[in-house]
Amino acid sequence: MHIILQSLQVQNAIVADAKCAYRYYGFNEEVVVLLQHLEPSELDSDNSLSVLDFLMHLESDHKVSINNLGNLDLIARSSYRKLINSLPQRVVCNNESLKAKIQLLNAFPTLFDLSRHAFRMHLVKFYSVKYLGEFFQLVENLPLPKVLKISICKEPPMYSDVNTKCLV
Repeated sequence: MHIILQSLQVQNAIVADAKCAYRYYGFNEEVVVLLQHLEPSELDSDNSLSVLDFLMHLESDHKVSINNLGNLDLIARSSYRKLINSLPQRVVCNNESLKAKIQLLNAFPTLFDLSRHAFRMHLVKFYSVKYLGEFFQLVENLPLPKVLKISICKEPPMYSDVNTKCLV
């Protein structure tokens, strides 16, 4: 993960990078980070076939199925939304699954989702957390009810904006 974040400071990702990472790791943090930092020209209409091909590979992944889209954290949802919304309308109109996903992904995130993400990033920055184990230990030591601790740790901040260098 650290190597991917460092390389993205020098060069933006392309769809082929995300496809390669997906083949090796499935839909996880590495793929989300690459989607987050896709070269803007990768999402124009000239590359819609490569984006569509990648999306068809993702269709079989249960993590991004229509039923599980609500379980994705804020960053993963926005990265996936960015990819799907780059497709031309004529492509989306012919695919009911993509239309349904676009409708779900374009819904505004709840205040709870937004605040949970902001709280995680604040914890990581304030306590200079560098490893996932540190994050879990920090949350466990917070004077909060167990249900909130579980929610905070549900999808821990494994990735963040490259400029903040959050490598939890």
